[in-house]
Amino acid sequence: MNNPTPSGSQMLARSEKVKDRVAWLLKRYPQTKGDDLQLVWRYYKAYTNIRIKFVDFKELLMSPAPETIRRRRQELQQIEKQGLEAGEITLDDCQYLPKERTIKKRHNYRNALKAYYGNGQLNLGDF
Repeated sequence: MNNPTPSGSQMLARSEKVKDRVAWLLKRYPQTKGDDLQLVWRYYKAYTNIRIKFVDFKELLMSPAPETIRRRRQELQQIEKQGLEAGEITLDDCQYLPKERTIKKRHNYRNALKAYYGNGQLNLGDF
């Protein structure tokens, strides 16, 4: 079972493991290089207990891409954040911003990455 609140170093280790697995999938299935949805499907199929039938996968292909959904969420959150900063709404009015716990978790992960890569400077050779 995954730790619901992993430390920054645990998150970094998990991220490296995922990176290694994604690298293998990109080499093994070249078509995933240009298709994030297929990459995610292959990852789930190879490394998790999540099973998506091919028929369901075809339906997923007809749905909005995860990145499109993420961008729309980001837009809604940005509008709400601007409303907060302008004093037009209060925290009680917010419907789309993440909880403080989520923000803190992301902050800890960012700090772990900065420590790992050194003073917040990511090297292009690491990508």
